[in-house]
Amino acid sequence: MMRIAMAAKGLFPYRLGGLEKFTAFLANALVDEGAYVEVIAPIGKPLCGGFEPKYREINIDWPSIKPHKLAYYIFSKKVRDYIAKSDFDIAYGQGSSLWTYVDVKKIPCIYNTHGMQEYNDPRMLKRLEKPFHLVFNRKIARKSDAIISLGGTLTDEIIKFLKVRREKVHIIPNAVDLELIDGFRPKNLKRGKNSFLFVGNVSYYKGVIDLVNAFKVLDSKVELNIIGAGDLLNALKRENKDTRINFLGKVADQNKLFEFYWLSDAFVYPSLFEGMPTAAIEAMACGLPIISTNIGGLPDLVDGRNGLIVPPGNPKIFAEAVRKYISLPEEEKEGMRTASRQKVEDRFTWQKVAAQTMDLINKLVGNKY
Repeated sequence: MMRIAMAAKGLFPYRLGGLEKFTAFLANALVDEGAYVEVIAPIGKPLCGGFEPKYREINIDWPSIKPHKLAYYIFSKKVRDYIAKSDFDIAYGQGSSLWTYVDVKKIPCIYNTHGMQEYNDPRMLKRLEKPFHLVFNRKIARKSDAIISLGGTLTDEIIKFLKVRREKVHIIPNAVDLELIDGFRPKNLKRGKNSFLFVGNVSYYKGVIDLVNAFKVLDSKVELNIIGAGDLLNALKRENKDTRINFLGKVADQNKLFEFYWLSDAFVYPSLFEGMPTAAIEAMACGLPIISTNIGGLPDLVDGRNGLIVPPGNPKIFAEAVRKYISLPEEEKEGMRTASRQKVEDRFTWQKVAAQTMDLINKLVGNKY
């Protein structure tokens, strides 16, 4: 039986972000593929119910120290010590969690970079964080045996910023659990006309300021529900005078969250820098057309059949895309809903992603089992 150590800075259902969901659901799917998996992460109080881990959880508390990267370094040393004393065939690191283990590794390592926000955010460059990120993440990339790209523009960004050979980068996307999502589908599904939904971190790099500015200029009878917490939430909520725009904060209750997905008309995602957002795939699984920017893994999710895709950083163009969607005949919108769901069924389920991941693991380990 393949023994896999997976490390991450957070884990669903103790945290609700995309990386955290990715880690938990991939680990479960790898167990279904016949592997033994331990997930090394901070474990706390569950924020929601309905998820049962099939893997073994290993708690390593997140250090209560600043700055964030110092805490990450200390966390990675604890991960290193645990993996080094254990009997695993391979280590899979989410983000920088294998930062220090790659220096002493005795088994193959996989590095999943997720998004590349730290290399594109001009604010980090101003704070001189970008060179620091480049130094240690290039080391992780150089010493790892394989690097995961979620797809889209991320592959070229990984090669550019981390200075690695293309053949070292393997494209394996994000995914969702369709059976779980379908369990939240309302019995009498009636979508709200011109009701748009955003789910994600309410922060600069998610393009939420552009989203709000885009909807302010729309003269149509629209509704925008923004779900998520983040450093811009309080300020945007305080400044918002538009009754059509609702800041709902974090929605931990998965029944309530997926009620918003299922009952919305379309999903909007104006991100400036991105990996392959779980929220967008969840929206597609619920049959939502997607209006998004063309960065990160989003071009692999969105095309003319299931939505509209535009350049980032331009509220006017984003507003025009929303207007275009509103003006579409209902049968064309219904076709987009069908195409969104079909694309998830064809490419973005955990069964498919786990199979691809196990193929890569077997190649790295040498078909040991």
